[in-house]
Parts: sequence; C-alpha cells; structure tokens
Amino acid sequence: MPSNIIEFPNASADAPDAPDAGEAPVNQALIDMLERSLAKAKNGELKAAAIVSVYGEGRVTTQWEHNGQGHELVAGCAYLQYDLIAARNSES
Repeated sequence: MPSNIIEFPNASADAPDAPDAGEAPVNQALIDMLERSLAKAKNGELKAAAIVSVYGEGRVTTQWEHNGQGHELVAGCAYLQYDLIAARNSES
C-alpha cells in the first residue's frame, strides 16, 4: 500500500528549538480532538480525513485517507483554510 504521508523539507529556519522529549508540554486539547475523530472513524461516521502535523522545530507533514471521497476532502480542506483565517482575524 503506498504511503500518503508527505514530509515538507523546508522547516522554518527561525523556528524555536524543540524542547527535549521529557520537557515537551502535553497539548490535551489536541489529544481530545484526535480521540473524538478516532471514535467517529471507529463508528464508521467518517468518510475521509486529513491531518496536517506541525512540529516544534517547524517541520510539517500531511497525511490523508479519502476512501474514494477525495473531492469532498479537498472541499473540506478549503473550509478549514477559511475557518483558520477567520479565527486568526478575530484574534487580531
């Protein structure tokens, strides 16, 4: 099975150094979000999903599974982009 994980090689040069593994803070909200999505996947509620992972050192990876629903996943990612921009603008 081909991998659908893509690592982007150009991490930001000015990204802060990642803390040692023993010092890394736990992001409970992130864990909760992933667990809710996993539960929905286990119940057969999800048709497609994508994950963009951003690491402390600035490295970014993506992974996805669309099970024939690629067009809907692309549309969902567009909505995500708009939501993130709106959230950022409301914080300003």
